[in-house]
Amino acid sequence: MYQPYSYRRESDPAWLPPVTLEEAKRQLNIIGSQDDNLISTYITAAARLCENETWRSFMPSSFTMMVSQALVKKDQLVYVSKAPVTAISSVKYYDSNETLQTMVNGTDYVYSLESEPAMVKFLTVPNVSTKKIYAYEIEFTGGWEAIEDVPTDIKIAVLMAVADMYEMRNNSVVGVSLDTQLPITSKRLLAPYRINTY
Repeated sequence: MYQPYSYRRESDPAWLPPVTLEEAKRQLNIIGSQDDNLISTYITAAARLCENETWRSFMPSSFTMMVSQALVKKDQLVYVSKAPVTAISSVKYYDSNETLQTMVNGTDYVYSLESEPAMVKFLTVPNVSTKKIYAYEIEFTGGWEAIEDVPTDIKIAVLMAVADMYEMRNNSVVGVSLDTQLPITSKRLLAPYRINTY
């Protein structure tokens, strides 16, 4: 199915979960270290599930948002999820020669980080490549600056998902993939933080 935009998480800064191994072990009431690797794996899986549920980035991450030319018109707003967006570093496009060009902030576009999702407004529309599905690229950083800044409700939702995975690790349910399901309480805790996508 065609999507007018897509996100790619970059490797710098490296992705980190919003809860620690020690916090997860307290949630699970585990003292020993024999399951540390397993629990760490569940923390990563649970945090990514919760991020996907909310369209947020919990900890600082660099992203590239790839945008179809169909979304870009003069004075058109393009919404940037993965909130909180803390910086938009560049907006680029592939020209008719397939060369990546950098647009000028204040001349070709302006943006706002105050809203969730953040917004980019295009002031000019260049001639772009007709061979690219995604002719535009918006590079930005999203996520709370420190683990202490992540709302408590989100941390609890992640910890509950970790506990659910850990408790269900030896069980099987026909027709249900346990590693891709969030507990209903986690979903309810995350609901107020869900970003509307457009």
